[in-house]
Amino acid sequence: MPSERRLRVLLLARDDRRPDGFAGVLHHRLSPEHDLRWWDPAAPARAQLAGVDVVLDVGTHPDGGRVLRAADRLRLWQVNGTGHDHLDLPELARRGVALAVCPGATGAQAVGEHALALLLALTRRLPEAEAAFRAGSWQEPAGGEVGGSVVSVVGLGASGRVVATALGALGAHVVAVTRRPPDPLPAGVSEAVGVDRLDDVLPRSAAVLLHVPLTEQTRGLLDRRRLALLPRGAHVVNVARGGVLDEQAALAALRAGRLGGLGLDVFATEPVTDPETHPGLNLVRTAHVAGRTPGTAARRAEVVADNLARLAAGLPPLHGVPLAA
Repeated sequence: MPSERRLRVLLLARDDRRPDGFAGVLHHRLSPEHDLRWWDPAAPARAQLAGVDVVLDVGTHPDGGRVLRAADRLRLWQVNGTGHDHLDLPELARRGVALAVCPGATGAQAVGEHALALLLALTRRLPEAEAAFRAGSWQEPAGGEVGGSVVSVVGLGASGRVVATALGALGAHVVAVTRRPPDPLPAGVSEAVGVDRLDDVLPRSAAVLLHVPLTEQTRGLLDRRRLALLPRGAHVVNVARGGVLDEQAALAALRAGRLGGLGLDVFATEPVTDPETHPGLNLVRTAHVAGRTPGTAARRAEVVADNLARLAAGLPPLHGVPLAA
């Protein structure tokens, strides 16, 4: 859809202008059609927001609240992703600012594959194996197999379905835990149960993968009590949001040997500026990069471009989020 006028767009992103990074891809795609400027956290906010029509939120940026308070004529807050739990929805509503996200399918393949990579690394104990290799040890440790084990995928959205399909192909017994168990079952899923059955599923799960958004219902979903329900040696992977998992309880369980492995791509507080070291643990951590691939960046850039064109033409954005006043 061609836009009828150029919009003023503020790129709310860490200053990463690599051509293959999220912000760089967006800048390359949108700058021929709109006036883009980069957010400068050291400069006065109000001056940067003067006349801006759209904030393009590239990640859960820590300055989001400051930007919103300084906006004078903002019309759209466009998130270059799926999560919006970092935003003040009532304040957006009060200011008359629409909120839109990119659909989960834009990053589902990348997130699903990343979750699988974390699980495979934990299952084969790659952090320990690599450390042992560097220390001169040979052929230890060996790890286990995903095939034949019970893996619970909590959340059966787009990325959950990607990893469930892959796990099913590897021979795992995949239990989908979701608000609305589907019928028929999607590819790779052996059984599906409601979230209210999570406590029943955990004791037989060799691994749990979290793929749910952060809401009031999912905050602390996998807490200390539920972690204790897992069999000894189970693996936990979180590529959803940090608040879904009790991170400190999971680390304590890993140190105590109750968990066999822990894979984290998301954290309760981001960015993690001073990561703790945990030598000798089967722990893999990545910096919220599960969805950050060139393919995801390109697909999301097209969604954003379409929404800016709609806004310029006087149309409401697609993939809008309802706001509570």
